[in-house]
Amino acid sequence: MKKKLYIFIIFLLFSCLSLWCESNFSYAAWKKLSLNEKKIVLLSSLKMKQFGLDYCDFEIKNLNNEKYSSVNEFLKNNFEITDKKTFIEYLEKQEEKDKTFEYIKANSGKSFSQVLEGINDIYQYDSNDLLYYYENYSKLGKHGVEAGSISLSIFVIRLCYSVGLITKKEMISFSSPLVEKALNDYKNMEDYSAHFLADFFRTYFSMYCLLGKDYDPQDKLSYVDEFKKLLIELPADEIKFNGKNSDIYSMKLEDAVYRPSEENKPFVEYLKLNFSQDILPLQVIHKCYEQYGDLKFIKEKLSLLKPAKYDKKSIKTRVEFFEENYRDIWNSLEEYEKIAIACSFVFFELNSQFHLDIANELCFDSSTKNARKVLNESWGINANEEFLSAIKNLADDEQDSAFRKILDLYNNNPDLTEIEICEKEQYNIFGLSRFYLALQLKDKLGSHCLEAWVEAKIITLLRLGIGAGYISYKDGIKVIKLIAEKIQNNYQSFDDFMGHWVAGYCYDNIINSNSKNWCKGILDAIEDARAYIPFEELNFSGKNADKNYKMTVQDGIYKISDKAAQYMTINKLYWDYSNNNADESTLKKLIIEEEKYPEISGITFYFHYSLMRKFSSAAERVAFIESKADYINSIDNEDRDYFLKDYFHDLLNINKCEKILELYDSLPQELKINEDFYYFYGYANYLKSLKCESIIERDIYASRAITALSKLRSMGYELDTFLIYYLENSAY
Repeated sequence: MKKKLYIFIIFLLFSCLSLWCESNFSYAAWKKLSLNEKKIVLLSSLKMKQFGLDYCDFEIKNLNNEKYSSVNEFLKNNFEITDKKTFIEYLEKQEEKDKTFEYIKANSGKSFSQVLEGINDIYQYDSNDLLYYYENYSKLGKHGVEAGSISLSIFVIRLCYSVGLITKKEMISFSSPLVEKALNDYKNMEDYSAHFLADFFRTYFSMYCLLGKDYDPQDKLSYVDEFKKLLIELPADEIKFNGKNSDIYSMKLEDAVYRPSEENKPFVEYLKLNFSQDILPLQVIHKCYEQYGDLKFIKEKLSLLKPAKYDKKSIKTRVEFFEENYRDIWNSLEEYEKIAIACSFVFFELNSQFHLDIANELCFDSSTKNARKVLNESWGINANEEFLSAIKNLADDEQDSAFRKILDLYNNNPDLTEIEICEKEQYNIFGLSRFYLALQLKDKLGSHCLEAWVEAKIITLLRLGIGAGYISYKDGIKVIKLIAEKIQNNYQSFDDFMGHWVAGYCYDNIINSNSKNWCKGILDAIEDARAYIPFEELNFSGKNADKNYKMTVQDGIYKISDKAAQYMTINKLYWDYSNNNADESTLKKLIIEEEKYPEISGITFYFHYSLMRKFSSAAERVAFIESKADYINSIDNEDRDYFLKDYFHDLLNINKCEKILELYDSLPQELKINEDFYYFYGYANYLKSLKCESIIERDIYASRAITALSKLRSMGYELDTFLIYYLENSAY
C-alpha cells in the first residue's frame, strides 16, 4: 500500500510539474491524420501536454523525464503494464465504476453529514474523494471526472502502441469506445477539458491531504490559462461533440478550480491528520463530531492516539511533564473545554482517566477503564435510559437544595436546637451530621452554596456519557458549554470554585468526616493533575460571584465539631445498613449508642425500627412500638399509619386479638374503613371465634369476621385461601 501511495504521489508531482512543458503541435501533421486518429489525438492531448509531447506523434520514444529511461519503464512503474495481457487487465480495471462517486451521485441532495451517516464501511470509499465529489457534484454532473480517466486511458493506449505491445489497428480499436463515450458525454472540448482539469484538482487535493499539508489552489490557477491556450491551439472544431448523454450544465475551465468550503473545513482537517506524532488530532476529531455527529470511522482513529502518562517516580516535575507533552494540546482547547476539564478533574484523576479528552474516549493504555465500565461501577449505569435519569436527578440539584433547606430551617426555627429541628423534619443521622456541616460552612459559601459540586458531577457524567455512547458528542457538549460558562461567571478563580466544590464533597461524603486527613486524597489529586492541567491559567470572570465569599480549598474542608463527632458511630452503623451490610450486631450496637445519647432517639427511630423488622421478633417490635407511642403520635399521619399497620400485624402474630379489637374501636373513622385495618379487625374476630368456649361469644365473633371478610372479598381485597374456604363453608 505504501509503495502504491509513493508511486501515486511521484506520478502526480511529475504530472503537475509537466503542465509547464511547452507543447509541440504540428498542424501539418494533424492534417495527415485520419479522422479516428484526430479524435485520439484530441482526447489525449490533455495528457500529452502534461508531458510536453507532440500531440500528433504516435511513435513516442521518451517522456522528457530523467526518472524514466524508457516508455516501457514508465508503463511498468506506474501502471504495472509489461505485456499485452497486463495492458488489457489495466483497461478492464479502468472500466470499473468509481464507487465513491456513485455513492455521492446516489445521495445527491443530502447534507454532507447525512452522506457520512449513511456509510456503513468507510473503507470501500476514498475519504478524500467523498468530500471532493460532494462539494463539486453540482458542477461535475453525472459523469464526474471520467474525462480524466478517458484521457489517461487513451494516453496509455498510445504508449503501448509506441512500444509495440499492440498494433496501430488495435490502438484505434481499443480507443474507439473511449472516444465515442467522450464525444457523447460532453458538449464540447472545453466541457471535456474542464472535467479533465477537475480530475487534476481532485488528485491535487488528495495529494495534499495525504501529505498532511494545507491545500491552496491559488498557485495552480495558471493551469486554467495553460488549458485555455491548448483549446485555442487545437483545431477542436473539426471534431464534433454530439453531447447526447451530457449534462445540462456545460463546465468552463474556471469551474474546475476546487476550493473546500468553510462549512466542511473540519473534514478537510481530518483528512490531513497525521496520527504518528501526538494527540493534537483529538481536537480535529472533536470538531468532526460537532459538525457531522459521532461517526464510527472517525471514532476508530482514536485507537491510533497514545497519550503519555505521568510517572510519579519520574525526576521531572509535573509541570515539566505538562510543558513537554501537553502544552500544545492545552493551548488548542477552547475556553469552555479548559474550564470543564479542570472543574471535573477530581473524578478523572482518582480513576486514572485521561484528562484532556473532553469526550472521555482516549485511554492511556489497555488497563484504563473505558467510560461504560466506569459508569457501571461508579453509578450503576448500563443503558441510555439510566444515564438520562441520572443526569435529570443531578440537574434537579437535590444536594444544593437540601443544603439551602438546612439553612432556611435553622433561620426559621431560632428557638429549636439542631437535634429538635432534625427530629421535627424526620432527618436521619446523616441529615443531622450534614446539619452541623452546613452551620459551620454557611458563612463561607455565599449564595452559590454547593452548586459547584453538582455542576462538576454533571460535567463528569456528561463526559463519561459521551465516551460511553449514551449521549451524542454534540448534545453533551451543548450542555457542558452552558455549565462551563456558568462556572466562569459564578466564581472568581479556580481556587474559589474548588473551595465550593470541596464543601460539596464533604457534604456528600459526611460518613468520613471524622477521619484524619479525610480530604488528603483530593489535595493530592490537585497536585497530581498538574501534569495535565495548568489550573492557574484558567480564566474566571466572576461577574455573578459573591465578592465577599471568595473561598480557598482549605476553606471548603469541614472540620467536624466535638458535638457532631460523638454521633459518628451511629453514622457508620447507618452506612452499613444503607449498603446492606447490617446484621443483628448492628441493632445491638445502635441500642448501646442510643442509651449513651438518648437525645437523638427520635432521629434514630426509623433506623432502629428498620433494623428490628429484620433482626427482632414480633413481640420485641410490639414492645418497642408501645414504648414509642408518644413519638409515633407526633409524626405525620402517613408515617404514623405505617407503624400502626405494622403494630397490628405483629399483634396478630403474637395472638393479641383482644388488643387489636380494642385498638380498632379507638381508631378514627377514616382508618376504620381502611382495607388493611378492616382486615386486621376481621381476622382478629376470626381467630377469637376459633377459641371461644361460649357459643354465644363464638357466634358474635364469627358473624363479625364473616361480615368483614366478605365485604373485603367483594371489594377485591386479596384473602388467603383458607379464609376464602372458611367463608364459603361457614354455617353462619
